[in-house]
Amino acid sequence: MSTQAIRQIAFPWGPAKGLDSGLSLNELHQRIWEGELHITLGRPASHSSYPLSICRLTFRKVFSHRLLEEGELFIPYDEQMLENVVQLIAPSSYLAWFHLQTEGLHLGEPIHHYTVRTWDYRVDVLTSDPPKLEMLQE
Repeated sequence: MSTQAIRQIAFPWGPAKGLDSGLSLNELHQRIWEGELHITLGRPASHSSYPLSICRLTFRKVFSHRLLEEGELFIPYDEQMLENVVQLIAPSSYLAWFHLQTEGLHLGEPIHHYTVRTWDYRVDVLTSDPPKLEMLQE
């Protein structure tokens, strides 16, 4: 089965609809034993300082994740979708690839593909639970 033939659709994830599309990826921290992935997003305070952390997304029950630099990607998305920082992808070529790699071990489980898009990176996460959004600053 070719994962390239899947036409993916990105749906905005409701709780993150108000986030600014100009956020940057500040931190990505994986807690392997807990099966958690923490993604902290921020906004530059100035050109010479570390970005201020605005929010943190916590994913639990993570099966797989990947980090891609936006400069390496050419994915034709609807312009409106670029405004949404967190998206749910369905159907997912990444999830199809995961099932091929694990020889269908998790086929019966409800696994969802979330994408976190910033101006500099994209993080794809396969998880069975929706993320938790924590606002650190407004």
